[in-house]
Amino acid sequence: MLDASMPGFATLDVQPLAEEVEDPWEGFTNRISGTLTNSGTLAVNATATGGMDDGPLAFAEALGVHFRSAVNTATMTNSGTIRVTAITNGGLSRATGILVSDFDISPILPGEDDRMTIVNDGGTIIARVSNDGGATFQRGIAIDTLEAPNGVDIRFTGNSNVYGNIVLSDDDTVTIASGTTTLDGIVNPGMPMMEAFSLLAAGPVGSLTGSLSVASGATLYLVDQPVGNASYSGPAGVNVDSFTLASGSTLQLQLPSSTMAADAQMAYPYVNANTASIGGANLVLVMNTPGGLYEDAYVFEDIIDAATLTGQFAGVTTNTGSVLLAPSVSYDASSNVDIRIDRVAFNAVAGLSPNEAAAAGAIEQVYSPMQGGDFGTLLGNLFLIDDPAAYGDAMNQLSGSQYAGHMQALRNNSLQLSTLVAGQIDCAVNKGGIDPCRDQDDGFGLWALGTIHDARVQSDGNGIGHRSDGGHALLGVNYTTGNFTFGAYGGYRSVDSEFDLYGGEVDTDGYQLGLLAGYDAGDFYIRANASYSALDGDAVRSVGVLSTAGLIAARPDFRVTSVYAEGGARFAVGETWVTPFLGLEYTDVKMKSFDEAGVGGANLAFAGQSQDDTSFLAGVKWAGKFGMVVPEAQVAYRHDDSGVFSTRQSFADAPGNALFTTSSPRSDRDSVMAGVSLAALFNDRVTGRIGYQGRFASDLRDNAFYGSLVITFGGK
Repeated sequence: MLDASMPGFATLDVQPLAEEVEDPWEGFTNRISGTLTNSGTLAVNATATGGMDDGPLAFAEALGVHFRSAVNTATMTNSGTIRVTAITNGGLSRATGILVSDFDISPILPGEDDRMTIVNDGGTIIARVSNDGGATFQRGIAIDTLEAPNGVDIRFTGNSNVYGNIVLSDDDTVTIASGTTTLDGIVNPGMPMMEAFSLLAAGPVGSLTGSLSVASGATLYLVDQPVGNASYSGPAGVNVDSFTLASGSTLQLQLPSSTMAADAQMAYPYVNANTASIGGANLVLVMNTPGGLYEDAYVFEDIIDAATLTGQFAGVTTNTGSVLLAPSVSYDASSNVDIRIDRVAFNAVAGLSPNEAAAAGAIEQVYSPMQGGDFGTLLGNLFLIDDPAAYGDAMNQLSGSQYAGHMQALRNNSLQLSTLVAGQIDCAVNKGGIDPCRDQDDGFGLWALGTIHDARVQSDGNGIGHRSDGGHALLGVNYTTGNFTFGAYGGYRSVDSEFDLYGGEVDTDGYQLGLLAGYDAGDFYIRANASYSALDGDAVRSVGVLSTAGLIAARPDFRVTSVYAEGGARFAVGETWVTPFLGLEYTDVKMKSFDEAGVGGANLAFAGQSQDDTSFLAGVKWAGKFGMVVPEAQVAYRHDDSGVFSTRQSFADAPGNALFTTSSPRSDRDSVMAGVSLAALFNDRVTGRIGYQGRFASDLRDNAFYGSLVITFGGK
């Protein structure tokens, strides 16, 4: 709604001619006063056709609000929209949103204190022209007070938007009083040829007249939006005599607006002034590259070019606060302000764990600011992260370290199983004493072993903690001749791992085949077993890095080879016996090649790889026969060559093949294994056994519960 109240106009009173000529301006004030308010939409459109080939050159002029007077003390307030458009097709176009001009034929002069006020209270002013039939637009004049009869105070409050230039006279002022004023235009653009020059470099492009000030808490936002913008006329700029940023105010500049530094540094928002005061103000850079990616460095010279500069900015930041961008501001001896933006390497963000730094390093190795596709989207999302901890978490998600954790779980499970398999040909337990083992009967044996397994490895601040569970169902056959035993076994094996973060799971199952052999003379024994497991897997994990988000799935397959040897000496203690023993185990875990799928940009590709570990055991067992029952307890010290497993992988959608290594949690290399079992000698050929065996350290626990049945055939 447009509401005008402008008293003060006089009526011309025509009198007959007299001998003395009266002053024709007597009784007229030629003054505009009062208030005018627009809270709705004022749209003015002018279109003209025609050109040099088909008649006179077309000219279209659109004018929104025009104040013409010898004196103007009115107040105009716009809280709505003023949109003025002039269109020709090859002709000339002119559009002005608010025009204040002098009634120059009047002899009346304004008083020294007479001033007009224009208040844009969160409103929008658009002035645009087109010379190609409306296909594209350029800026018109949003506010023109150059020819005003007296000074004009222009105030912006609330969140105001201006598309178009602002033209001031020497005694005009612009004040950003509150909120954010977004300016897509130039204050005092000068001649058209000078405005065109502003597309090439920051620098004086218009008259340095009038003043512009930004109050504390308010923001002036100078935009530069060249991408996909049919109304682009170059970066916004300010040319005034006096430019003042109050302490606590903000100057916001949209830059860089091109990805490549050479292009971005050709045109950018700027301020030119005879005097500039910026002490205690904030400088905020609004990142605006087309794909959200950045070159290594940008330098924007003379974003403020002043003859006299007072004060310095309180600080410079980006609107995203990106941990991957480091803006800085400098001041030269010529009272100019320069900006530099450096890209922080992906693996140079403070506080990254080794796994996080490894994933980030792989990204850094293949990074290109022109990267497109899903991987380019991921990179753009990383540039939007404003917190180092959140960035580290994103890298942890991307690292895919759960596969190393599952390899660790397979290795730990193998030693548990190897020791339990070795126990199936423990003559002393199966026969209830040392003496029957000194002279054994020849014959076959059949045994069955079932286990359930539960293990927990805590995070070490790098690898992701995990819990694994599973089970085995094995059937074995062996043949004993004299004190020697030889056999084979096979069956089903499963190990499933759940990870503490990101919904990670790796589930594997398949078959296990093995061979065993032993020599047991009663007073001492040596036995060994070797096994091979082929386990097919299913894996999932979630990723949530802004729009790079979803569930990743994979089918990793594993092959596990394990060899275990144990020797001990039995010493009788009444009806019981004590057995010091030593053990040595070697395990190799191989992961076959596979690619993840599910979240473009974050999927990983794994080549076939393997890792091994060797463990040493030194312990003691106690057992005894009490009727048909043989209890046993054991405790052992375990030392591992390595407490950590690792994998190498690359980003499947990234260019090149930047491999990086991530690791499982590093568990204690020294731990304690302990167990108890209870065997029942049902007769001289059948032995049943149940038991528990665990491994303990400060950062892990590993529990196995088992049951077995041993049947012997043949002999005496």
